[in-house]
Amino acid sequence: MKVLVLGNGGREHALAWKIGCSGLVEAVFMAPAGSPKEPRIVATALDILDPDAIMAFVTNEGVDLVVIGPEAPLVAGIADSLRASGILVFGPGARGAILEGSKIFAKRFMKEHGIPTADSVVCKTMEEVIQAVEAHDDPYVVKCDGLAAGKGVCVSTSAAQSIDFAAEVFRGSYGEQAEVIMEERLHGQEVSVFALLDGTTYALLAPSRDHKRLKEDDTGPNTGGMGAFTPVPGYSTDLHEQICRSIMDPVMRGLAADKIDYRGLLYVGLILTDDGPKVLEFNC
Repeated sequence: MKVLVLGNGGREHALAWKIGCSGLVEAVFMAPAGSPKEPRIVATALDILDPDAIMAFVTNEGVDLVVIGPEAPLVAGIADSLRASGILVFGPGARGAILEGSKIFAKRFMKEHGIPTADSVVCKTMEEVIQAVEAHDDPYVVKCDGLAAGKGVCVSTSAAQSIDFAAEVFRGSYGEQAEVIMEERLHGQEVSVFALLDGTTYALLAPSRDHKRLKEDDTGPNTGGMGAFTPVPGYSTDLHEQICRSIMDPVMRGLAADKIDYRGLLYVGLILTDDGPKVLEFNC
C-alpha cells in the first residue's frame, strides 16, 4: 500500500513512522513535511485544506489510504471529499468532526443522548456573559465554541477572570468566535480515553493522563498538552466498564440516531468526579 498522512505535528510523525513499519506498506507520504530521520517518509508540499490538490496527489501517486491527523482538515470535510471518490480514509467526515469543531454542538449532543457532562450556558454577547456570571456562585470554565488549537479554554478562579477571558474571545484573540460556552467547573482527576470507531462499533486503546496547565502545581493557562503518561494510576476494570456503559455506549447510540457515520479516532476527555466520569470535551 501507499499511504498519505496529512499533518506535520508530533502526532503525525508518530503515525507516519509506525505506518511505515508495516510490511504491507510500500511508501509513506507526509504533507506538508517529512522526517529527516525516516527516509521512507517522503515529504510533499500539499495544502492539507485543499481537497482538489489532495485528490490530484492521491490519484497521481496511486495512494491507497489517507490518514488525517489534525482537526482542521477533518472539520473542513477533507475526509468526505476523498471518500466520495472511493479513497480509503482514517478520520471522520465533517458531521462527525463537528464534535470537536463546535463545543456548543458537542454539548447539545451530550445532553440529547444522556452522556454525563457539566451544566452550561451559551453566550453570544458580553451582556449575556455578565448575566451568567452574576447568576452563578462559582467561577465558570469559559470555552470558545470553535477550534482554538487547544488554548481556547479558561478555567476561571474568579468572576472577573471569566469576564475578561470572554471579552478576549469576542475581540478575536482566538480566531473568529461568535459564541462562548460557560460551563460549571467540575472537580476530580482527568483521564483521556481513545476510541477507534468503524461506523458501528468501537474499541478502546489504553487511557492516558496529560499535563495541560503551563506552570507548576496546575497553575497558568491551558496549553494544547505538554506530555502524557500511561498507564493511569487507579484506572481499574470497574472504571473501564463504567466508562463504556455510561459514556461510550451512549455516544455510539447518539451517532447512530443522528446518522453520523464516524470512522476514525474519537478522543474523549473525561474528569472523574464523585458522581462518576463526565465528558469535558471530544477531539477528533
